[in-house]
Amino acid sequence: MRISCDGIVYHEHFEFDGYYATLYMLSTMNEDLRKMGLDLIESSRLTEEFSAQRGLINELFPYVYEASKRMSGRAISRWLESSGVKLGPVTIAKALRNPKPYWQELADEIEPAARIFSDAYDISMKDALMNEEAFSHCRTQPPLCDCATRDGVMDSMKEIEDAGTKLVNQWYKLSRATREACLGCADFDLEDSDARDVKPRRKRNEKRS
Repeated sequence: MRISCDGIVYHEHFEFDGYYATLYMLSTMNEDLRKMGLDLIESSRLTEEFSAQRGLINELFPYVYEASKRMSGRAISRWLESSGVKLGPVTIAKALRNPKPYWQELADEIEPAARIFSDAYDISMKDALMNEEAFSHCRTQPPLCDCATRDGVMDSMKEIEDAGTKLVNQWYKLSRATREACLGCADFDLEDSDARDVKPRRKRNEKRS
């Protein structure tokens, strides 16, 4: 033992034992916290990967569906991974077993553009979505426009052009079989009007130079 200058007696071995015990306890606690932190990071990565895969399958589902007619889920997954996209075969299989929400998402994305286009060219929604010949013909014609000002006409023309481009890029690039699968599964509001001409009727002074 040793005696301090104020007369207090310290048991040297006890003092050092307690000191090392405290260090050991802190070291163990820090190690546990580090492990917990690493587990948290790993969990966040898995969650991020899972969320990313969910987002990917939503975007890629129409193409995955079409490819699935000729390739297995594993083959699709391997092909995507070779292109730098990680989408597991389990995720693909689950989506193909329950396609309705993915078709509905595509329908919700496409329907506003189809409605704008069908109103602008006076054709039915069904023709806008399934009659590719009628759709292509309409795009060569001036659309119907009731706007009173030049700015209104310009805005309307841009909206119609954007709608047509969206249908070309996100709908008509899919095969007819895939488009029909979507129409058959999703809740599309296909209002079939009375017989409408494919060629649009002009209104007022809509002739453009």
